[in-house]
Amino acid sequence: MNTSTNGRTVHVGGKPLHFMDVGKGDPVVLIHGGGPGASGASNYRRNIDALSSRYRLVIPDLPGYGQSDKSRITGPRYAAYANAMLGLLDELGIKRAHFVGNSLGGGAALKLALKTPEVWAKSLLWGPAAWASPKTRFPTRGAK
Repeated sequence: MNTSTNGRTVHVGGKPLHFMDVGKGDPVVLIHGGGPGASGASNYRRNIDALSSRYRLVIPDLPGYGQSDKSRITGPRYAAYANAMLGLLDELGIKRAHFVGNSLGGGAALKLALKTPEVWAKSLLWGPAAWASPKTRFPTRGAK
């Protein structure tokens, strides 16, 4: 699959959010990790073909990443990511989904589950970045 040519953008909270929507079946939201150059397509490109044969994959670029809005996030980051995912699900008419989250994406998925457990079906999270307080300022001193 050529992930560079697949995808579209919707506005969530007045800001552009890019995502891919491929396959058919139960919806699975694949939320990428952080780091330079991170995006939904770059994080999950090797899994898309196999998973999209059984599931509807929604693969967003979180705010600040990929082709989504790059404006500064003010306030708690994980809440912003969870709100962006909820807005995307609303735009797509998805009431309940499975979530896969890697690192930063795992933290975003956990925040979403705490905020709106009714949309949470099953999940697979690895290395979820849930270690930071919701009030932690980024980048941290250690990251600087």
